[in-house]
Amino acid sequence: MKTGKGSRSWLAPGLFLLALLAVFVVLFRPRSPEFISEDRNPGLHSLTLQISDGNLRRLKAKRDEALRIGVLQTAEGDWVDGMLKDEAGEMPVKIRLKGDWPDHLRGEKWSYRIKIGEGRAWRGLKTFSLQNPESRNFLMEWLFHQFLHQEDILTTRYDFIHLQLNEQDLGIYALEEHFTSELLEAQHRIPGPLVKLSEAGVWEIRAAELTLGLEPACELPVFAAATVEAFGEDQVNEPIFHAQFLQAQSLLNQARFRLRPHRELFDLDRAAKRHAATDLFRAFHSLIWHNQRWYFNPITAKLEPLVYDGYPGTDLTMQFQGPFSGFQASGLHIDGRYSELMDAPFYTDELFLERYYFHLFRYSQPGQVEEFLDSLETDLKLRETFLQEEFFLFKFDREFLLNSARGIRNTLDGLETAVKEGKIRLRLLPSGREFWVCNELPFPVKMTSLQGESHFLHAFDPEFPCDSVQLDRKNIWSAEIPGTGKKALIGDGF
Repeated sequence: MKTGKGSRSWLAPGLFLLALLAVFVVLFRPRSPEFISEDRNPGLHSLTLQISDGNLRRLKAKRDEALRIGVLQTAEGDWVDGMLKDEAGEMPVKIRLKGDWPDHLRGEKWSYRIKIGEGRAWRGLKTFSLQNPESRNFLMEWLFHQFLHQEDILTTRYDFIHLQLNEQDLGIYALEEHFTSELLEAQHRIPGPLVKLSEAGVWEIRAAELTLGLEPACELPVFAAATVEAFGEDQVNEPIFHAQFLQAQSLLNQARFRLRPHRELFDLDRAAKRHAATDLFRAFHSLIWHNQRWYFNPITAKLEPLVYDGYPGTDLTMQFQGPFSGFQASGLHIDGRYSELMDAPFYTDELFLERYYFHLFRYSQPGQVEEFLDSLETDLKLRETFLQEEFFLFKFDREFLLNSARGIRNTLDGLETAVKEGKIRLRLLPSGREFWVCNELPFPVKMTSLQGESHFLHAFDPEFPCDSVQLDRKNIWSAEIPGTGKKALIGDGF
């Protein structure tokens, strides 16, 4: 049913009032009492989980099922009771296994999700995960999170602790914050929904493939069929949260079905910084659609990226060819991968590309990575030494980031030279009044010039229908980067 403009006239003032109320809530709501300490740094501490024999058997049965199937499928009934202890006290918690693949469950170092009861927290955390540091490439994931935080991109708190299970020493674990309101509070955001596209269908299909020996079913419409879910289900029925969730749901659905431009749905600059930071760290695992999380900002009424699970600097993330994700990207896909459908439209947006390349240049400039690493030298060395207590051969690879920045910079520096060497081809048609344009660069390029009389200039890409536009400008030349991967955009303001 269509509605006129008048029927929506209440939306703007209504949303403004909701935003003001949200600010009031975050400023004046009572704080959760802390467990043991006001220190909110969870890193380099010792924790003990106490779990009864009966509950351990339940966890082991779930683990055995996951190893048999090949993936872990969790449900609400998987939680068991336990106690969380440190040097100053203890509190009751809920515990379940976590991690999608069996690498989280092999040997004795299983991965756990910990949920603390209402009104209590441990160092500012109410829900968090514990997992083998190797599962996220040791210090590289921690460093990735530090960089994201520095750039004001939402991310989870991530650090390392020593874990004991009952009387068994499990060694060093990575601790990661879950998606709760405490995350927003710690990073100076007002309350708002944290949302994702459900990944349940992904793992159901993968479990069926592994169990039945089927071929990978990546073409099944899992992406299109996934529902939008909010973290903190207990809040969904609260009027303010519910109204904001409906807005977030609408934005995410409009993005994946391409009903509106991404610039109208997302915080474009933070999205551009996310992509550039991901490129620098080669943390492409975080770009897979079912690994993406979003925060609905009630003030801007747009979605901000919440980045985690980058798995940076590993062979797994080298699946992208080229020095960065925008290399040879088009509006249909990034590097031809089905799993990146959510992000592909960013690469057709001139404003996004302008910010994306700006941040790529900034992050890859000589001295930038060195300055970032030097600022964390003490913290890096402290954590490297802590990890080496168990992982004796581990050594932080400082050169990885330096080489990544150098590769990005060298590629970008070659852009202007490539343009001047004629990598953009113009072909005059027999009529003498039409040109075909073919961009042979792996970059988006905007052409804004032709000397001579007015012509019809065609943007050419054999994969797409050709667009044409009347060009009546003279002696204007530019090698600006906004545009699409293979398809040149013609003219400025056409």
